[in-house]
Amino acid sequence: MNRSLPKKFSLYIAFPLFLLYSLELISGYYHQFTVFSIVFICIELCSIVLFIQFPYTGSIIIIILWITAVSIKPVLPYSFVFAGLSATVILGYINIPSAISILLFATSILFFQPHTDKSALVMFDTTFLTLAIIGCAIRLHQNQKRAINQLTIHKWKEEIAEELHDIVCNDLTYAIHQINLLKNENPNSQRNPEIAENMALLDIRDSLIEALSCSRTAITTLRKDDGSCSTSEIDITTINIIELLEQERMKLAKAGFDGIIAADGSDNLTTTHGKSIIIKQLIKEIFGNILKHADPSHGYVITAYVNASTLHISASDTPLLKNSTSKHPQDNATNNQFGNGTGIRSYQTRLAALDGELSASASDDQWTLEAAIPLMDTDHTDGHHSAGRMRIRLD
Repeated sequence: MNRSLPKKFSLYIAFPLFLLYSLELISGYYHQFTVFSIVFICIELCSIVLFIQFPYTGSIIIIILWITAVSIKPVLPYSFVFAGLSATVILGYINIPSAISILLFATSILFFQPHTDKSALVMFDTTFLTLAIIGCAIRLHQNQKRAINQLTIHKWKEEIAEELHDIVCNDLTYAIHQINLLKNENPNSQRNPEIAENMALLDIRDSLIEALSCSRTAITTLRKDDGSCSTSEIDITTINIIELLEQERMKLAKAGFDGIIAADGSDNLTTTHGKSIIIKQLIKEIFGNILKHADPSHGYVITAYVNASTLHISASDTPLLKNSTSKHPQDNATNNQFGNGTGIRSYQTRLAALDGELSASASDDQWTLEAAIPLMDTDHTDGHHSAGRMRIRLD
């Protein structure tokens, strides 16, 4: 049985009980203090405090104190009764077998005591059992409501998966097929010289293939039952840093940029799915930033390597000045490689949330960026990450 209780509910119950005790004692309404009653009251107050952190244990102690008070009948504050009633409901909510076991044990003891009023004992047992059943009914109602919500979410996810498969994936597949037909339809044909020479069309195809792959991954994830797969099956993935850098380098090369890349010797890096997305986005953002703001006549340098399960990426280039005479398409662009908060700068907050970091600095003749992204949430050493670096000169 589930022995948990939401922390806020524990506070909602414990605080009024503690306040009720305090008001009754401070107001003088209860004035028959004895050593026995003081000990009982102190234990009860400590049990209420314990109830906040450990509802199951706190409820049992409060109920035992209540039953003990019923048995020996000391003069105690009326708050004892309210605390016992509340604890009975909570114990029935958390673990109904425990509540029934305590009731049977207490009844067996009280029944054989000569001074016990049998009619009062029946009333006590009825009240106790009713309150425990109410707590159990609340639990069952919540479980039913949670199951309905999970079923609704499952149907909603299935609808999204079907829409992605039937519309997005099919449209992407059709677009890729059409581009492949145009590519294979005699590339040197004089009828379609623009298609044969337009390499940007092939870049669009590669982007569509990547989008199709991501869509299929999303469909697979949506269709998995939440309880049928572990974190390692859903959230762990591999990315190829060298391939990502090479794809973006080719795009810059077509725009007239030359640069140097120093990349990790490992082709595949293991990380979580969420972090792999951020890594891909950051790499694309860095290259896009170079395209928009860097001077192509001075080139750029990008390094990427893994150290202690952390991916380190650095980049540097020469900003394009406002009065530059370069023929670059982004000529006279404002030298603002930090962006307005939606570009490079936004990754400082995103990486900080992952225990990573990013820093960037700019001057008239140099812009630099340093980023560190943990690949896993815990220490991860699998022997696949090489400490060496492979240097690639891009002409």
